[in-house]
Parts: sequence; structure tokens; C-alpha cells
Amino acid sequence: MSYVIRFIKNLRSKPHERLTGSLSIPEINEATNVLIKLVQAEAFKEDIMHIQKTKYVSHNSKLASLNPFLDQTGILRVGGRLRNSLYAYTKKHPAVLPSKSHFTNLIIDYEHKRLLHAGGQAVLGSIRDVFWPLNGRRLVRQRIRKCLTCFRANPVQSNPIMGELPITRITPVRPFTITGVDYAGPFLIKDALSTFPEEDICSVNPARLSNYKQLQQIVQHFWCRWSKEYVNNLQQRTKWKQQTANELKPGLMVLLREDNVPPLKWLLGRIVKTYPDSDGTVRVVDIKTRNGMITRAFSKICVLPIDIG
Repeated sequence: MSYVIRFIKNLRSKPHERLTGSLSIPEINEATNVLIKLVQAEAFKEDIMHIQKTKYVSHNSKLASLNPFLDQTGILRVGGRLRNSLYAYTKKHPAVLPSKSHFTNLIIDYEHKRLLHAGGQAVLGSIRDVFWPLNGRRLVRQRIRKCLTCFRANPVQSNPIMGELPITRITPVRPFTITGVDYAGPFLIKDALSTFPEEDICSVNPARLSNYKQLQQIVQHFWCRWSKEYVNNLQQRTKWKQQTANELKPGLMVLLREDNVPPLKWLLGRIVKTYPDSDGTVRVVDIKTRNGMITRAFSKICVLPIDIG
């Protein structure tokens, strides 16, 4: 914008009066003021017109608490309550900026990087020395969450909704009917795994049963209580209660979590294939990295805050 303004001025000036070389501070400040007025004219058109007519904004305006005014250059500034302070003019009367503006986002991103990726409070305090973005605290937090440098230093795992329990977790069966990993080798079990189902003896008087049948009755009592008292507690999801916004899908850039490795050294990859569960939720993906294709579960990846459109 500064070069555009200089070009227009040079077209209107005599050859010996034309500006060249690096931009000066006044030129940069002039371009900044032009951008501010363009953004304000689009976002606060009705408020500016109301101030030009009555010197005040409407009582139901979202700017009413700031008591804004127009300065000599036409910039909408905060009236506030610091008029009698010894602070600089821009701190006493910062320029008002809309929350939904690319210009506002650029200012926040620039200040965040200038302060070496400081936190939201420090960034907002520095910005308010010159500008007053509406909903500033929320807006600054949103922009910092999208900072790739900050995200890589402190990655956040993307957790889809907790999945359904597999049938092997909620069906009473004999021990070792289903095993995941066998560390100790085969076990000698007295009853064969393929024997016929036992008869229901839960309501039989224990005095009429042999010692072995009494043991069977205890086991059956256990499974009855397990089905009535414990299984119902599995209905509620204790965590991962809702689907996250970062749904796993092809094209997303992700970090691959590695144990005992600093986050800044985690591999970077792109999801190329997904594996939906029976409920349609993706929890396992194929990722293309510099080391080739890797299959990972959601608990071992972090989705980068990049909009792939």
C-alpha cells in the first residue's frame, strides 16, 4: 500500500520531486491510516455516519461502551476514560478495528511474531497500545491457536468421539477365550474351551451342589452381577464425548507423536487414506511422510491448524 500511494504521488509530481528508495516512516504511517479507514468504512459504516451527524454512536451500537469519535484524519478511535492520562495519544485513543477482518488478523499475527510468540495477554496488551480490536481477547486466542510454530512446540491431540465397545468386552466368556498378546505361553486349563455351555444353577440351593458345582454357581453369580451392575456403567463416555472439529480426512497435515522425542522433531506427514469404524468415525489413517507410508491411530497424531479448503 505504501508503494501504491508513492506511485500515485509520483504521477502527480514533477520529475525532480518524485520519491525513490526505501520507504520512510511517514509513508508507512500514511499507508497504515489509509488501510484503517478502508476497514472501518466497511465494518462501521452506520456508526461513522451517526457520529458525523450527532457526534455520538447509537445507544444500541456495539461500540457504545467505547464512546468512539472521529479524529482529524477521519479515523474512528476509542474515546474511553484515559483522556487525562500521560500516555501516548494512540494508547489513550486506539483505532477501533472489527473482529472479522483480514487486516485485524494480520496485525495480531505480526505482533505475535514480533513478541517472539508471546501469549495472548502480552500480545493483546501490545496491540491495544495502538489498536482496539473488538472481542480482542477471543480473537487473539484464536489466532495464536493457528500459529504453526506455537502448535509444533505444544501439539494438541485430535480426539474423535469415544468408540463403541467391541463385543469381546461386553460378552461373558471363559478365561483366555480371546487374548490379545500372549507373553507367558500356553496355559493348562482344566476345562476345554470347546465344552458345552453349563446349566444355569444360580437359583439352586448350594447345599444340594457338589464342591465343583458350587464353584460354578459362584462364577455364574459373578457374571449375573457383572451384567446387571457393571455393564450399565459403560454406557457413559467419560472422555472424548463429542466429535472434534478436526475430523481426520485425506489431505490434512499432521504431526506423528513419538515417545521420548521432542515435539519439534516429530515427523510431518499428510493423510492419504482413512479407515472408518462401524460408526463411520475415522480412528486409523495412512500417512505419507519423508520416510514412506505409515499407519497410525488417532492417539498418535496431531492435526496441524492449516485450512486445506
